[in-house]
Amino acid sequence: MREIPVGVHDFIEIRESDMYYVDKTELIDVILSGFCKVILFARPRHFGKSVNLSMLDAYLNMEYAGNTWFDGLYISRKRPDDPLKNSFPVIRFDLRGLDVGNFEGFIVKLRRKISELYRHHGHLRDSDKVPYTYRDRFRRIIDGTSTDAELSFSIMHLSQMLLMHHGRKPVILIDDCDDPFKVVYDEADLRRTMTFLNRMLSDALKGNDSMYFAIMTGVMRMPEPEYSAGLNNIFVNNIFSNESDEMFGFTSEEVRNLCSDYGHPEKYDEARQWYDGYVFGNAEIYNPWSVLNYVDSGFEPKEYWAGTSGNSIIDTLLS
Repeated sequence: MREIPVGVHDFIEIRESDMYYVDKTELIDVILSGFCKVILFARPRHFGKSVNLSMLDAYLNMEYAGNTWFDGLYISRKRPDDPLKNSFPVIRFDLRGLDVGNFEGFIVKLRRKISELYRHHGHLRDSDKVPYTYRDRFRRIIDGTSTDAELSFSIMHLSQMLLMHHGRKPVILIDDCDDPFKVVYDEADLRRTMTFLNRMLSDALKGNDSMYFAIMTGVMRMPEPEYSAGLNNIFVNNIFSNESDEMFGFTSEEVRNLCSDYGHPEKYDEARQWYDGYVFGNAEIYNPWSVLNYVDSGFEPKEYWAGTSGNSIIDTLLS
């Protein structure tokens, strides 16, 4: 039986290691067929947002041309000769770990993350297709010596350089866009952080002629500073949206298949009691990591409930 990718959020690792994968590649077709310039997928924690964003990167990123990761999956049947597959430069950036609770700490960590992002695109540093002024700013950002203004402009600046170098507009993928606001700030630090990040993402995602399209994920829409138009061009796909309603979390059919594939079809009713209870759009959805329904399920909470963030469907299958 295939290994279960518990704690693995990288699509490429799952596929290269031949781990069990619940096919969510229909999301790729939904995004490419119903084109929106900027989409935010807002879902609660532990519903596969990061895996899906990693999947989009694997499908669109020109760095991965020639891969076989999608063989046998829905998207390969739906788009057997897709010219968009692995045809874009991709900026993949996550805001995880920026929930420090004060503005100074936020800027320090953000500068480090942006530096790492630029290092991934290090070929641009010496590109003869990019003007010297852009390459000089690129070096300062990598070295961590950029001004706050340059840091704020950094994602848009990177998209411009990628367009210059490749002759193709990049796709921007941003994970955990609301993560910096998960901790308590005092009001002054919160406003400074909100204003800075809003300006940074607005520059990158609103009116950026160097971007093909952008996908964001988060638990909620990123808060905006008062009196700011901000990111008002985002199409928000949330738990009330019918489109893509089955693309995050597991459906009843997927849970039944999972139980059967691991030799425990009789465990389905128990898994339903523990992990069902969510509705996204018109779809009944299971959370792969949840014990919130145990009170009504008739099952006693398990020992590892105390002090943990929850257990998984796999724990139920193996118990």
